[in-house]
Amino acid sequence: LHGAIVYGIGNSTEAVYYLDTGRTQCLVVPDEFNVGYQSLDEMSRKLGHSFRKMKDRQTIYTVIQRDTLFTKENQELLFTMYEMKNKKVLAAGLAFCVSLQGLASCAEEERSEDVRAQIGVACYDQDDIFISELLECVEDELGLLKDDSFQAAVTVRDGAGSQKIQNDQVEELINAGCDILCVNLVDRADPSEIIDLARENEVPIIFFNREPVAEDMLQWEKLYYVGADAKQSGIMQGELAADAIKENPQIDRNKDGKIQYVVLEGEPGHQDAIIRTENAVETLRDQGVELEKLSYGIANWNRAQAENRMPVSYTHLRAHETLSDL
Repeated sequence: LHGAIVYGIGNSTEAVYYLDTGRTQCLVVPDEFNVGYQSLDEMSRKLGHSFRKMKDRQTIYTVIQRDTLFTKENQELLFTMYEMKNKKVLAAGLAFCVSLQGLASCAEEERSEDVRAQIGVACYDQDDIFISELLECVEDELGLLKDDSFQAAVTVRDGAGSQKIQNDQVEELINAGCDILCVNLVDRADPSEIIDLARENEVPIIFFNREPVAEDMLQWEKLYYVGADAKQSGIMQGELAADAIKENPQIDRNKDGKIQYVVLEGEPGHQDAIIRTENAVETLRDQGVELEKLSYGIANWNRAQAENRMPVSYTHLRAHETLSDL
C-alpha cells in the first residue's frame, strides 16, 4: 500500500486522530442517526408486510478535510454524534423491540392490519439526566416508526428511586390497558413482583439500562433486555486511555513510571458501572500501563455530587509525594 491514498470513515476517536495526524486524506462521516432510522424503518415495514422486499437505501454523509477538522461546525457534528451514540443505540433498540412486540401482539390476537400499541414506561428516576434524555430519544424513535400501520401511545411513570413506588406504578399501567411494558428497574435484584404482575396479565416486559439478574430473566419467555455491552465499553475506555498515555509521555507528570488515578463511579452495586470500571483498569494493565489507585468515590450519576467529591479526590492526589498524574 506504499503511496496509496487512504480515506477514513466514521466518527471514532481513532478516525479523527488519523486525520489530524495526516495519516488519512480526509474523513467521510455518515449520518448514523439517519442510518439507524432507515434501517429500523425498513425492518418495520418488512415485519408489517411479510411479502415486501427490503430495499437498499442511501444515507447522508459529510466529508471532513484536515484543515476543516476543527471548525465549529465539524466539531459540533463529531462531538454530538459521539455523545449521543450510546443513548441513540439504546433508544433505537428499545423502540424496535417495542414495535416487534406490538406487531406480535397484533398477530396473536388477530387484530386488523393496523397496530395501535399502548406502551407503559417505568423508569427508576427521571431526575437522572441520562435516563431523561434516553426517554426523549425513545419517544423520538417511536415517532419515526409511526406510519399508517403502526401507532404508539406512551405513558411514562417515575419511580423516584423507590422499588415499591415502581411496583405500584407498573400495576397501574397494566390496569390502564398497556400492551407492552418498558422497565428501568430501581433495584435490579428485585423485579419479581413486576414480573409476576406482567405474567398474570400477559403483558411482555422490555427491561432497559439496568439488567435483571440471569435467574430472573428466565422466569418467563416474554422478558427482554436492551442495554449496552458494559465489558466492551470498559475495554474501549481502557484502550483509549492507554493510547493517550503511550503517545503523550508527559501525562506521567511526576515521572515515577506509574499513572496515579482516582475513580468516581455511578452508584453502589450498579453492574454496568462496576464492569466498565474493572475492564477499563484491566485493559490499561494489559497494555503495560502501571497504575496506582489513590481514591474511590460514588457520585450516583449526579453532577453536583461529583463536583463535591472532586476536591476530596484532588486532596488525595496532592497528598501524594509529588503532583500526581490523573
